[in-house]
Amino acid sequence: MSVVTGTGADQQASASRNAHRPSPNDGDTAIPPFGHHGHGVWACLRRQPSRMVQGRAEGGYTDRFEVICPDCGDHPRLGYTEVGPGLQRLRGPYTLNEGLGAYERHIGAS
Repeated sequence: MSVVTGTGADQQASASRNAHRPSPNDGDTAIPPFGHHGHGVWACLRRQPSRMVQGRAEGGYTDRFEVICPDCGDHPRLGYTEVGPGLQRLRGPYTLNEGLGAYERHIGAS
C-alpha cells in the first residue's frame, strides 16, 4: 500500500518514482509513517540547489540543506517551489546540524 498526498507535481513525481524503482517493502507491507523506524528508506539530506531547471540543479548550491523523502511523495528532481507546502516544511531549508536532526527525526532514528 502506498499513500500519496498532495496535488499536481507531487503526485506526478510519486507515480513516476514508484514506476521506476523497486519497493523497499514487500507488496503486503505498508511504509511506516514518518518518525517511525523503517520510514524514509529512500530519504536523503542534500545541499539545496540555487535553482532547478528541467530536473537539474543549476547555478550551484546554497549553504542550506533540505530533506527529500520519496516515501512522502517528494522527488529530488523537483525544486522547492514545485512541491506543496507540507513537503516544503519537511525540506527546510536547514543548516547542516538542523538538517541532520530533521532527517534523523523523520526516519525515526532519534
